[in-house]
Amino acid sequence: MLSNKFPNQVFVIGGGHSIKEGFSYGLPEILKNKFTIGLNWSFHHFPDCTFYSYVDKGSFFEKAGKDTLEKLPLIVCKDWGINHLPNTIPLCASSMYHRELYPPKPYPQNKGVYSAKLVGLFALTLAIYLIQEGTIYLLGYDGGSVLNEQKDQKNRILTHYYQEEGNIKHNGIGRVNWYKQKDRLTREFAPYQNEERVKIYNVSPNSNIDTFEKIGYEEFIKRVKPISESNQEMLREEIKEKLLK
Repeated sequence: MLSNKFPNQVFVIGGGHSIKEGFSYGLPEILKNKFTIGLNWSFHHFPDCTFYSYVDKGSFFEKAGKDTLEKLPLIVCKDWGINHLPNTIPLCASSMYHRELYPPKPYPQNKGVYSAKLVGLFALTLAIYLIQEGTIYLLGYDGGSVLNEQKDQKNRILTHYYQEEGNIKHNGIGRVNWYKQKDRLTREFAPYQNEERVKIYNVSPNSNIDTFEKIGYEEFIKRVKPISESNQEMLREEIKEKLLK
């Protein structure tokens, strides 16, 4: 029987442009052997995540391709009712937030992982459920553009840290309208605002997401140095046991 104990700190790696600053501090090496959740295309730059997550079938799963995704150590995603890869744990998504994902019976009508509207929501809910108590650091959670809508060479708004490389064809690059809808980000992240058992930091000082305390990379680096390394294979087995129980 596994101990079912998790590190009390977890790092969720989104795709926001603010992560570019993290690279100047050696972010991939800093996060190596830590409890990390990589979102969408993060595996290109963060190949050592504990597990990866996505919620979009057409814009991610089909574009990334099975040959690529089956090489990842573990994926936790929205259940699309398809033949998922052997390394994947599909979970149903919910429009309502339940800290325990699947509360004791009778189940509420909307049981599952909040929410498939954004993989950043889906992964944050998973992080809270897995560690239960501790600290969560959100990386690249910009909520759209944080650079006064500066544009790249293709005249697209800078939204993602990898878009200038040109090798990742993510549908969300340059698109900010969803985030700019009145009070949208406040509403979507509202379920976490009263969270007391975990402390959530947004490592993006200019983020449009105001739900969490924001810190810069210098402060972030100070906080991650003392964290002990995790046995990734053992940690993945713990995750499988808890999510599949």
